Amino acid sequence: MVGLFINTLPVRIGLQDVDVISLTRHVQAQLVELLKHEQASLAVAQRCSGLGQGTSLFSAILNYRYNHAVDELAGQLGVSVHVGREKTNYPFDVSVDDLRDGFSVTVSTEAGVVRPERVFGYMVRALNGIVQALEENPHQAAASLDIIPAQEWNDLVYGLNDTERTWQKNSLVHELFEQQVERTPKALAVQYQGESLTYAELNAKANQLAHRLRAMTDESGAPVVGPDTLVAISVERSLEMVVGLLGILKAGAAYVPVDPEYPADRIAHILGDAGARLVLTQDTLKESLPVSGARILSLDDASLYADQPASNIPRALTGTTSSHLAYVIYTSGSTGQPKGVMNEHRGVVNRLCWMPPEIAMRASDRVLQKTSFAFDGSVWELYWTLMHGAAMVLARPGGQRDPGYLIRLIDEEHITMVDFVPSMLQVFLDFVHPGQCGSIRHILCGSEELPLALLQRAQKALPHVRFHNLYGPTEAAADSVYWACDASQTEGRVPIGRPISNIRVHILDGNRQLVPRGVAGELYLGGEGVARGYLNRQALTDERFVADPFSEQVNARLYRTGDLGRWRADGAIEYLGRNDFQVKIRGLRIELGEIEARLCECPSVKEAVVVAREDQPGDRRLVAYWTGLDGEASTRDEACSGEAPVNGVGAIRDHLKAALPEYMVPSAFVRLDVMPLTPNGKVDRKALPAPDAEALVTHAYEAPQGPVEEVLAGIWQELLGVARVGRHDNFFDLGGHSLLMVSLVERLRQHGLKGEISDVFTAPSVSELAKVLRQTQNLKWLAPDNLIPEECQAITPEMLPLVELTQTDIDAISAQVPGGAANIQDIYPLAPLQEGILFHHRLSVDSDAYITPVILGFSSRERFDAFVAALDHVVARHDILRTSIVWDGLPQAVQVVHRHARAQVLPFGNERFDTADDARLALQAFVEDGRFTMALQQCPLVRILLAQPEQGEACCALLLLHHIIDDHVSQGALIDEIVQILSGRSHELPDPVQYRDFVAYSLAHADDAAAEAYFGGLLGDVEEPTAPFGLLDVRGDGRGIRETSLALHDELAFGVRETARMLNVSPAVLFHVAFGLLLAKCGGHGDVVFGSVFSGRMGDVAGAERMQGMFINTLPVRLKLAGQGVAEAVRSTRQTLAGLLAHEQTPLAVAQRCSGVSGDLPLFSAILNYRHSTANVTPDLQTE
Repeated sequence: MVGLFINTLPVRIGLQDVDVISLTRHVQAQLVELLKHEQASLAVAQRCSGLGQGTSLFSAILNYRYNHAVDELAGQLGVSVHVGREKTNYPFDVSVDDLRDGFSVTVSTEAGVVRPERVFGYMVRALNGIVQALEENPHQAAASLDIIPAQEWNDLVYGLNDTERTWQKNSLVHELFEQQVERTPKALAVQYQGESLTYAELNAKANQLAHRLRAMTDESGAPVVGPDTLVAISVERSLEMVVGLLGILKAGAAYVPVDPEYPADRIAHILGDAGARLVLTQDTLKESLPVSGARILSLDDASLYADQPASNIPRALTGTTSSHLAYVIYTSGSTGQPKGVMNEHRGVVNRLCWMPPEIAMRASDRVLQKTSFAFDGSVWELYWTLMHGAAMVLARPGGQRDPGYLIRLIDEEHITMVDFVPSMLQVFLDFVHPGQCGSIRHILCGSEELPLALLQRAQKALPHVRFHNLYGPTEAAADSVYWACDASQTEGRVPIGRPISNIRVHILDGNRQLVPRGVAGELYLGGEGVARGYLNRQALTDERFVADPFSEQVNARLYRTGDLGRWRADGAIEYLGRNDFQVKIRGLRIELGEIEARLCECPSVKEAVVVAREDQPGDRRLVAYWTGLDGEASTRDEACSGEAPVNGVGAIRDHLKAALPEYMVPSAFVRLDVMPLTPNGKVDRKALPAPDAEALVTHAYEAPQGPVEEVLAGIWQELLGVARVGRHDNFFDLGGHSLLMVSLVERLRQHGLKGEISDVFTAPSVSELAKVLRQTQNLKWLAPDNLIPEECQAITPEMLPLVELTQTDIDAISAQVPGGAANIQDIYPLAPLQEGILFHHRLSVDSDAYITPVILGFSSRERFDAFVAALDHVVARHDILRTSIVWDGLPQAVQVVHRHARAQVLPFGNERFDTADDARLALQAFVEDGRFTMALQQCPLVRILLAQPEQGEACCALLLLHHIIDDHVSQGALIDEIVQILSGRSHELPDPVQYRDFVAYSLAHADDAAAEAYFGGLLGDVEEPTAPFGLLDVRGDGRGIRETSLALHDELAFGVRETARMLNVSPAVLFHVAFGLLLAKCGGHGDVVFGSVFSGRMGDVAGAERMQGMFINTLPVRLKLAGQGVAEAVRSTRQTLAGLLAHEQTPLAVAQRCSGVSGDLPLFSAILNYRHSTANVTPDLQTE
């Protein structure tokens, strides 16, 4: 029969814990079983798997078929087939044709990924291995079969690891420094806040300390220090730190660095585990050290060095060799306690002797030392510098977290080399402006993956800098793999590179066999950098440091990194993440198991799981999930203590803070009834919910008090993604961390508040931080005083602090004001947004789109007259309502505040109206026609057109206000004041706040560079406008616009508000997402830009919320909806709107310039105006 009968079905084969003969029988049985279902749909099989929709069950297929027809064509008919090809949509396809007396294998693979010839070689090797095993050793483990051909095997083992180089293999770390001292004794070695030491001075002082340490004995008279003796050192970054480290090494011992910022429990554990009999510290830190049997010496005590020789101590006296320990650095451990990594001199010296030509440190270099000495990243900063005669500049303690400080230090000290973890580099770039950091030659990155987008951003911001990507764990002397970043790379991952000198990298599968090039596997490191192991943890050492099957050296070992990677075709390695529960947060290595173990110490915690989540792009945080024992811990706080902080997670967090460093304490704690499990009974980490407000440590809510606390609370809500922040809430308890502190300080600066990162540490609550800010600066921004005196008859330039005008200019202005100079109260420039409105006004001929009409109905002429009187009262209160705009013959347009002005009341046309309804309909027709004009030079820019019918007492009026002096909020405030006056409560009106304060603030706080940087990042790659239905004309006068106002039905309105509440967003965010979706559907693009109207009142101008004037601004909102889920779209939109708030006074023209859209086209033609409105009514007064 001719037709389509073939079907593709899934075959599942497990290689673990099965021998070759058993696997062969299992596969045969499975194929026989599949024959019973050979017509089953593949879709049915896919549905039965645990994979979600849209994820393919497999991407590789094998087609084994009997193909005798070709032979028969050739044999019987003399026809030969030269080319025949079948195509599938699978990227990995192997077809085997059984030709009776042989086999033909056809391999198809996706171009650019792996060549078919390589796959064919793997297939042949696999078949050979199976046949040989079945013949010679059928019980051989199936997983032990190798598929890599000999040539590729040799290339992977030897070719890519051809790293053997000569080096000072017998030298000690400090000897490299001593050799440099001989070469450049008078050169600057180290500098810290005005103090410095030359190479000779540093060497002498370190030698004096070493002699002091070697002279110390215990009760039996035996020396306290010697080879492999561990000496702890707990100091802040200082000259004493460098002296102490070198002194310990010179004495023949190894140092154990202990960061003084660690919790007391962690410091106590490290000191106890290391068995440290000596602790070097500083006087200011002595009291904070836990009680132990160790002797404590203060490095800043002059007597420590007195009467000690300044000479080097020969190796023969110390007995130290390159196989002895140089340092033990403690890293996070999965058992609940940190583990000490033992590094020998030999491995460290190999790292220090490696110097790629792309870096080539020289004696003229100035290296910034900012990494904590308790992390291995400090090793190159310290010793690489000192072995090459360069100068080391120490950052102040905590300064590594403050990008503003680092930029100043780099520029002041002419730093040429600096190290950044990528997450800190991202923040650092936010603060770098053109012309800064010009001295830097090299930036080294490591400790976490370097994203390509970040590298490209850094190369663009600092084009003169060479960037370098390094990889290596503490267990392999820090840096083992290196890549000189290529400025031409435009896609893919940034590689971690190739092995450095005398280091070997093998990428192996779960059976510790080589994986083919291009295939992911675990990174194993071998060679000279491999550490001795973990201190006092032999079982863990045996687990992570394994025999090296690829080395001919006796007792050679490999370190299992737990990191995933793959070889690229060019011989570089790509980093692909972790294969276990170790993570890196902001470049710091964390074993999640250590945190989980500490959580389980709480008496009533039954289970605990910690994960790293990235619910907001770029902000990776730790989140803890826990369950309580049945019948216990009814509130979260009871889990760890009997105390009851407000919402329950405080006690758990306090417990962890006492035992773990700050960077290891989760941001949120989610209590679950039960842990979600996978079908095989393991915790289903993908099913763990995102933390909500209940998972954060909050305190009894008390609203922020005063403008500073309100600004702080608003910033925290945006940065930390929480719905409400009270004045007693703690920044760190809500999920804050060091990098967010940087963003917090920058947001404060944008609001005119100057704060330091250290302020957040010392005052972590809203109220405390606000108090610190108030103590360090004058927070209430004040505009310059109006210097025009009362009854002034002649205004001079020095009376106008906000604008530069000549006397001729002033006289020209005075001539245009009724009453001349005597009627001028003030003159100042237009706000940037007013300038845009004036530009469009001057383009208008017979109509002005920026005039706002309000139709009013009155029950009587008496009520109308009362309204006009109330309006005049409001005009008298607010300067902006007595303002005219003047520009003819002036260097710039200005606004002139008149001392006296009253609203103009004019009759509406020449028509006669029988009733008030007729008048209202006539006014509506006039409004719809839109032919409004208003001379901006005439004050006030408020007009009233009265339509008085011939019958009855009722009347109607049209109130016209020009947008250059008002906006929606101002209208609401104006009506509120009128209502209050008409209600006889004018005495309750607050003192008016004048618009000149806002104008002065805008001029003083304009930050064009920051705005251009922001909008360049937002819109730089937008090259065409978003034009729904093809609409592009934005220069019209509005008369062709038709308007419809509708109310959402109650069910939808409730749904919007309830959904917004659940997502902790404003309903405005949902409307923006919906509008973006509408434009995407009507414009054919998933990437849309539209205008959104911002209130413009978020600056630090007191009383702006009730100020009359023009504040609103339209800014571009960009939504990339393609490929986003609804929740993700809501989150990203909220972030976009929050980011725009910092630039809400930026003129739209500036934003447009930052895009790639041609200047003769609009950036967008659609706007969304979401505003908070209230109905303002009073008896006998209605507004439409």
